[in-house]
Amino acid sequence: MPHNKFKPINTTVLSERFRVVTEQTQDEIYVSDLLNEIYLRNVIKRIKPNFATDRDFVIGSQLIKRLGFLLVVPSLYTFSTDRIAMSLDWSRTAIVPKVKDGLWLPDLYLENIVGEDCSDALEEKREAFFEQLFQQLAELVQAVSQATAVPRPILWENIVVYIYWVYETVVDWHHDSTITNQFYEDFNVLIHQLSPEVFGERFNPIQRFYNGYHYIAPEQTFRRVRTTCCFNFEASSDEKYCGGCPQLAVNKEACRATHEAMRQQTNSYSV
Repeated sequence: MPHNKFKPINTTVLSERFRVVTEQTQDEIYVSDLLNEIYLRNVIKRIKPNFATDRDFVIGSQLIKRLGFLLVVPSLYTFSTDRIAMSLDWSRTAIVPKVKDGLWLPDLYLENIVGEDCSDALEEKREAFFEQLFQQLAELVQAVSQATAVPRPILWENIVVYIYWVYETVVDWHHDSTITNQFYEDFNVLIHQLSPEVFGERFNPIQRFYNGYHYIAPEQTFRRVRTTCCFNFEASSDEKYCGGCPQLAVNKEACRATHEAMRQQTNSYSV
């Protein structure tokens, strides 16, 4: 077993680019507490006024989108850039509610600002880190799905779209071939080497939703198109569609059809 060494995390980069904070406030919502269904339901009630809906399944989807960004992006970026595994002790990791430009965009508060140096025994430590990260995310996905009746595949796609962003867009922030190769190598492991059991599913969500880019003629650009609907259009007062929607009529209809099915499912629960 390799000896564990610890290194400080570059919190300056994480703060500037990924909404990570290291100063404690009085409003933290600790991630580990979200696994408690009663506490989670209270959080959903607490954040509901920030969205243009009173439907829990819409709030649940938006909550996972925020958690997906905050818990996945800084962790994977730090690992692929510096070969440092951030602490996954979510009893010391919290989201800090915050509204920016009318949108509920919480920060991520880290008590622990050191991580494990994985430069030695990389393959073993990478496997352990990735598996622990997604096993813990699976617990959150299950908790939110159970509390809000959102199907787990929708919640998983809400998370994995940020993984694609890290390894297809953020990677271009670097011009050092050593670092970019680390990104490509890690992305390959995430897609092809993590077993479905890690996610508590019969499929690897990172692989399942990796559908490539589509050419969007009206915009004359290529864009990755979602498979499931995240209900972003219902969460915002201006019915704004998410970036993964090409905003074509067929996709809008697909979003609305998914929404209607979820609405009927929710109403059946209340009968």
